[in-house]
Amino acid sequence: MLSITPKHTPKRLFPTPAIAKAKAQQPHTAPVQEATVVIKPTTPTEPNLLSRVWSYLPFSYKPPPRPTHALLDDLPLLPKYEPWTRSHYLTLDRLYYRYLRNPSLFSPSHPSNKNILTPGFIPYIDIDIYNYGYEARLSTSHIILASLFSSLLVLNSFEEFKLANGGEDIDDSEKLLEPCKEGTKINEWIVVRRLFSLVGSKWVERDEERGLDPLGEREGDMRWRFAGQTEWIEWVGMEVHGEWDGRVV
Repeated sequence: MLSITPKHTPKRLFPTPAIAKAKAQQPHTAPVQEATVVIKPTTPTEPNLLSRVWSYLPFSYKPPPRPTHALLDDLPLLPKYEPWTRSHYLTLDRLYYRYLRNPSLFSPSHPSNKNILTPGFIPYIDIDIYNYGYEARLSTSHIILASLFSSLLVLNSFEEFKLANGGEDIDDSEKLLEPCKEGTKINEWIVVRRLFSLVGSKWVERDEERGLDPLGEREGDMRWRFAGQTEWIEWVGMEVHGEWDGRVV
């Protein structure tokens, strides 16, 4: 169960791309094509015998095995390294939209979710995260959602995304808003923070509809505490190799 408690009106839009502000509308993503993609190498202007033979030997790309969970059937495989792109957010947003419509599908008691939680995600169950005046507790169902999303992160590059998704280019028009090291693996903590940004963005949207102003000048002051902790850990710097740099406050 999501527990969100407003502290005060935020003064800057929650740090998430504009796509997270779509109102109860599932974003469109082209379906993943399972068919093998065939590419013929370009031959020289005056091909020799070897190049003519090569032109008739197609290179076959076979994408990595897809996760078998039914909630992921129509979602694309994604790069597992930074930068986090708009395609990552669109996919996570679609999965979160499904959670909002039917939370029971993400319940730990649902038969399909047996063994879904990987060891790296278990410590984040019931984590409290605070930023821009908003506080959210991410339940077991939220962390199951994060773990499901993470199982889509199996590709090595933008180029492989195009091969694995029927020739569709990745949408990198909106990249991660915080500093990151390109090539860093997108780990559990990164996915949990991105999920929190979606939770918060829906709440910012609700406040805007009430006539409040979440677009002021107040800076973010992100902090978090794990289940059972009483003291907050404050965000104090950039990520270092995908890990957080924090201190207890």
